[in-house]
Amino acid sequence: MPSMDHRSLKFLKDYNINHGLHTPKKINRSMLNYFDKFLAVDPFVLNHLNAKYPKYKQKFRSMTMQFSDIDIVDPYKLKPYEYIKVMQDIKYISEKINLELY
Repeated sequence: MPSMDHRSLKFLKDYNINHGLHTPKKINRSMLNYFDKFLAVDPFVLNHLNAKYPKYKQKFRSMTMQFSDIDIVDPYKLKPYEYIKVMQDIKYISEKINLELY
């Protein structure tokens, strides 16, 4: 099972965000059948999900769909200040997103 990036863990701790519920997992068919919606953080992940699971395309949405002024990319290979910016954008979206619109 993948573990959380140490920089993400530090970000969550710095902002006093409970990370106990976050356990990174790879999506599997059981999840695809169980959950109604999946929010992809970046376009690469969204494209990958659509290509790998075309039968479930209607369940996949971009997390930034409601935020046209925010583009999120996987911060894994970014410089520290870029990584923090992406994490701040994800935090903002998580606080402001209206899940009813998905």
